[in-house]
Amino acid sequence: MGGWLWKRPRWVRLSVALVGTVLIWGSGAVAWHLLLGHSWGDSVSFAVVMGMTLTGGQWLAMAIRRKQTDRRGS
Repeated sequence: MGGWLWKRPRWVRLSVALVGTVLIWGSGAVAWHLLLGHSWGDSVSFAVVMGMTLTGGQWLAMAIRRKQTDRRGS
């Protein structure tokens, strides 16, 4: 992958991550609503829970890896 994003300020990188998350999980909520017939409340709840769980888990894993690397001195 290109390094154009990593050369940007932190707020730009976080904004791109947030927009990507909203697009992916928002489309999941629409599909949940349209294909499975659940209410919009259920669909948005699904998107929020899945988005927070999966995205937050990845960010937490990156933070743990970064801490472990700092602790080892590598």
